[in-house]
Amino acid sequence: MNNLTTNVIGKCNIDCDFCFEELDGSEQELTKVISDIKSGTSKKEEFDVVEVGGGETFMYQSLLDLLIEIEGLGKEAHLSTNATFIPKGFLDLEETVRDNTIVQTSLHASNPELYKEITGADFFYKVIDNINKIKEKYNTIISTAVYQKNFHDVKNIINLSYELELPIRITLVSATGKGKNVELLEPKQVHQLRSIMLEEKIKNYDKIDSPLLHQNTCYAIAEAYGIKKIGLCPVDAESKVYVNPRGEKFACEFFKQEMRE
Repeated sequence: MNNLTTNVIGKCNIDCDFCFEELDGSEQELTKVISDIKSGTSKKEEFDVVEVGGGETFMYQSLLDLLIEIEGLGKEAHLSTNATFIPKGFLDLEETVRDNTIVQTSLHASNPELYKEITGADFFYKVIDNINKIKEKYNTIISTAVYQKNFHDVKNIINLSYELELPIRITLVSATGKGKNVELLEPKQVHQLRSIMLEEKIKNYDKIDSPLLHQNTCYAIAEAYGIKKIGLCPVDAESKVYVNPRGEKFACEFFKQEMRE
């Protein structure tokens, strides 16, 4: 499966202290994004999945048109958002477009105090309310990035995802961008985190997932956490392209080797 990850906007309305993206205000033109979707990978194969990210994707003025275009091109859309607000018309898109779109909502804390400490914003209850609205219309998952600041809250976040009746995907914070300036988990904590997730996986198999529950194929995780890389990642297989909000192409958002046309 070939993926295009396109971060369409370099703006955000919150300020997560570990954010990997360079938020310089850039915004891709819709025509450029559509052209990238049609262009295929470096192997000139077609993309199967288009991952739309930011910045905050809900701030992208052409988002609804982009999701319609992706569905029309026969690609699957994966959309990342902080769910602090819902753009007008998003919940009212045609059913075929909504069925074609998976929404990944970031939630890195189980309470308003920690949420504000991580994001610098007081939107926790608004986010929970919006997640409940979005899940009624879209296939929705929770996404949590873990580091020292929220490690103690992981079990609570998992329980909150159960309360929301949504699956959760847990990752490690990447040592990229502002992630270089936060305290990452130590090896012992990574093992503890994996144990927590394995225990939950046994009880709720289809409700929790994480790269830590599989062999590590990621260069960035191997470098930051010392977890041995085994097998091929999408960079090795040339099955992924990442486009930042300035329209620059790389092999991966966490492995910034610029691609040449």
